[in-house]
Amino acid sequence: MAPSLSRTQLLMAMYELCGEFAVFRPSDRAERILQEAYRQGMIPLGAGWVRVKDTRGRKTSLWRRDPLVEKHELEQFAQNINGFDGAKKFRWALERMTGICASPFEVQASMLLGLGRRVGGEGLPIKNNHRLALTKLARNLYRYEHCYADIFIEGTEVHPAIDIECQGSSVHDSEAASISDSDRAAALESLGIQVLPLTYRQFVDEESYEAVRALLGKKLNRPLKAKTPAQKRAEQKLRAELFINWETLAQPIACSKTPR
Repeated sequence: MAPSLSRTQLLMAMYELCGEFAVFRPSDRAERILQEAYRQGMIPLGAGWVRVKDTRGRKTSLWRRDPLVEKHELEQFAQNINGFDGAKKFRWALERMTGICASPFEVQASMLLGLGRRVGGEGLPIKNNHRLALTKLARNLYRYEHCYADIFIEGTEVHPAIDIECQGSSVHDSEAASISDSDRAAALESLGIQVLPLTYRQFVDEESYEAVRALLGKKLNRPLKAKTPAQKRAEQKLRAELFINWETLAQPIACSKTPR
């Protein structure tokens, strides 16, 4: 894919391959074949893939599954591609992966927040799927030994640790999910970790995203710097590539040169 995709979309594809999700909408014929295979016991139900349903119980194109490849495997592969078309682009994308993501929205939010300002991001030091061990008090609130932060920013002397939770509507709209999210937030607050639940709309809508930037600045105890005209143009370009119909991601596109 490296020669035919832009750097941004190659990074998005890497996040999906190394992540705990896939976006795939089977054709009607493929759906029938899969159902028949399940019925006859030719393959186990789901075969490790669990399809996400929306709040009305309808099947979506989002699936949960284990990662197909790990980052260290891509790093080993990257050592042997000198001279190949797309090798530099491959390494550029690999160096900017910040962890394992569980949905396209987590990828989009991570790239918008974590990529450098020259390419349209905020340049924040983020981690994905960061494991957080819970104290006895926190376990009494949430009843788990640990949990994982979607997007995590380590605490410093200037600001507390921040857990940015990407609230996808298909997962978080139910009453049970809301209660679980609240229990989890209370547990993390007991550890001194600031929990910031954010939605897709707040990232895709540019005015709402400016409010997100302002809120993050308050949490970090320092305003995020205003972007220069060049950085703002880079953000517009990044947004145009990020906020797409994810089902079309692997389709080859015309690539343009961008600054490193």
